[in-house]
Amino acid sequence: MTLPWSSEETLSRVEHLVEACIGPVAQLIRPTPLAGALQIATFQILRAHVQSPQREEELTSMLLGAYVTATEWVLKLIDSGPGPSLNWGQYDKYGGSAESEGSTGADFALLVCFSDSFARASVFQAKVSEDVNRVSVHRIAPLRLPRAGTETTRLPEPQTLRLVDYGLMTISSTDANDLHWMHYCAYSPTSFFCIPLTQASSIITGYRETKIDADVVLDKLYNDNKHTRGLSTLLKQQAGFLYKDHQDASISRCGKTRELIHLLAAGAATEPDPEKPVPGWLTLTSAAAIGSFKKTFSKDVKIVELDATAAPSPSPAADIVKHLNSAVSHYAQSVQIERPRNSSIGGGPAKPGM
Repeated sequence: MTLPWSSEETLSRVEHLVEACIGPVAQLIRPTPLAGALQIATFQILRAHVQSPQREEELTSMLLGAYVTATEWVLKLIDSGPGPSLNWGQYDKYGGSAESEGSTGADFALLVCFSDSFARASVFQAKVSEDVNRVSVHRIAPLRLPRAGTETTRLPEPQTLRLVDYGLMTISSTDANDLHWMHYCAYSPTSFFCIPLTQASSIITGYRETKIDADVVLDKLYNDNKHTRGLSTLLKQQAGFLYKDHQDASISRCGKTRELIHLLAAGAATEPDPEKPVPGWLTLTSAAAIGSFKKTFSKDVKIVELDATAAPSPSPAADIVKHLNSAVSHYAQSVQIERPRNSSIGGGPAKPGM
């Protein structure tokens, strides 16, 4: 199943729409309808953040909501026919599952599918940064106890190492230089910029060197206090002390840094070609690879459906509308609408005889 690519007329319409909603923004690639929708949504949330700074969790939730809304109206407005799908992968903030942020080191992922067997994926760890050129990455990930026979106990360690391990496991690699598709997404005062994990190589090396001795201390503390309440907190506090020399770890903008708006366009608006990988995006070239990647999410939110035909794909919208219409019918049968005797706040002139 292969989707037709956007026509010259469609690309021109998208460009005009993006300029109308954002302004004369410079583009690295001509945006398709999906790319344009993501750019408009990201810009709206960035503008809201500039006007009234938000926290990390709030901004990430706002982005998801904006992507859902923008793709809905932009794709209908452009009406260019079938296009790629978009999934938002969520890694639970809380909980101890293998798919949680504490286990993977990730906040969210975006998956763009161009067919049943070709997709691009990008993973993000979001951080609020007061600096427009640098983002702090130091944070201790919590204790993770095994939940299946193949899992092992994971002692507290820097979140960056969890992110590296998750990425390498996903692509069956041992080389952290392959993780250009994993990003620290910095929510700064004036921009949302993404620095690939590959730019944290010296930080990763330093963490790994410290981890050798830190794990010895943490393992002993764990075994000596297995039945102690609050063990996870105790271990995390100790890990914070053991990795204290890294508390200022940060990465700065570089030649591989991309504004989130431009990174999204690259992934969604570059024609699919297995021989031409897109920097900042992981290429998935089989249905099995796409399915395996989705299984690493805590929650898989389908924002846009893959549609290779002109017919609308199944959607929960029809069921929602059916329910609303049924409710209206019920109101009409069971509720007798009367005009309020006095609907103004504070009342009004009393009627005669009252």
